[in-house]
Amino acid sequence: MSKTTKSAAAEHTRFGGIENVTAVGIATVGVAAVRTPSTRARDRAVWAAMENYAALITEAIPTRAVPLPLTQNDPAAVAARLTQLPSRVAAVFLIGLDPAATAQVQRAVHTRGGPTVIGELDVVTATLGAAAMSALRGRNIAPRRARLVVTGAGTVPRLGPLLIALGAGSMTTWRSYDTPDQRLRDVMARSDLLLDLADAAPDSVAPGRRLRLPGDLYDYGALVLPGLLRGLGRHRRVPLTVEVLAACARALALVTAADAILPGLDERLLIPAIGRHVDRVLCENPPSVARSARVFPIP
Repeated sequence: MSKTTKSAAAEHTRFGGIENVTAVGIATVGVAAVRTPSTRARDRAVWAAMENYAALITEAIPTRAVPLPLTQNDPAAVAARLTQLPSRVAAVFLIGLDPAATAQVQRAVHTRGGPTVIGELDVVTATLGAAAMSALRGRNIAPRRARLVVTGAGTVPRLGPLLIALGAGSMTTWRSYDTPDQRLRDVMARSDLLLDLADAAPDSVAPGRRLRLPGDLYDYGALVLPGLLRGLGRHRRVPLTVEVLAACARALALVTAADAILPGLDERLLIPAIGRHVDRVLCENPPSVARSARVFPIP
């Protein structure tokens, strides 16, 4: 499963778009990228990520992945466009919106009976949860006894609920703008693991006990997305709950070697393990309307 933009699906989209996909017996996934009111360089990066994810999905699982460039970044417009996709589109992977806007799109599409919408940050969150579990296991610390510190929690808003779902003992949020580095050093002296999402901590604060976001979110997103899509295969139009993300994180941690934080993308057990865990959670705990409502908060 190589990271490549040479995707047959991408070429198909350039010459017709997702509405013209007519393959029988093959599920279709849209990979939607939203143009943002920023620099052209960012737009090119988002477009490249869209094609990379589409290629990954097509190569990894028996699913047709079709890139879907979107030129409007308003959540209501994005939701309306995704709701209009053909019924054979089982899910949409969404790139380019911030967490609040992504949540708005997810809620609106689910309310209108559209496909399951997966945000890039959702799969990155699951991978962060798995990395935290692996890091604790490497230090022989049970999750329920773990003391975690998170910087920049607002950048990954579903990480806190995910860590709770994974059984984390306690979590402290640290903000760099109102607390000096020395204070963080003191906090870490009594804590087990630092999830430095803000990249605010000096390397000396928690050597060997610090997790950060990757420079390219694809590196974390690619570990979870194919298996998640496989697990969703028998469960059309379901909301992406924290329980589903926790299932992804547990499966990812299970296939990680004892001396590693995360597995490689070529780990043969990766996709089947995540798929089984997601399918089991959805079979045992079908998302209800009440539970799904709290997953898509109105910012």
